[in-house]
Amino acid sequence: MTTITAEELKAIRARCEAATPGPWSLVDEEVRHCIHIPAHRHPIIITMSINEEADTNFIVHAREDVPRLLDALEAANGRVAMLDSTEDLENRKIRFRLAAAEVRAEHAELQAERLGSAIHDALGRTTVERTQTTKQLIADVRYLARLSSD
Repeated sequence: MTTITAEELKAIRARCEAATPGPWSLVDEEVRHCIHIPAHRHPIIITMSINEEADTNFIVHAREDVPRLLDALEAANGRVAMLDSTEDLENRKIRFRLAAAEVRAEHAELQAERLGSAIHDALGRTTVERTQTTKQLIADVRYLARLSSD
């Protein structure tokens, strides 16, 4: 795909604006090598070529076609720039949402770690408490055994 820089567009636009205003026309349908430009007193004579009719039509219509094409291109470039900025905004939104999701995930991981520690501590205390209770029961049984033997 061929790209045209802003400077090139500006130069093309300047050439169009500097050219004699149109519309240009053929002097005579039969004489394809003469083009009438309203500001000129005499028709411009185009050198005859093998493709005379197509070349003359191209030149005659260029005065209106080129400015219209430039306008369309500038409008399209404006639309592309707007879409690019919209895309940039959407990409920023997506990056923000992703970052927020990552923060939530990290927070959830921390909460899971804390909960795991709390469960481990609770299980550990229960085991210690059970061990202490068991030891106390054994001590009580021994005491009672001693009392009954005395």
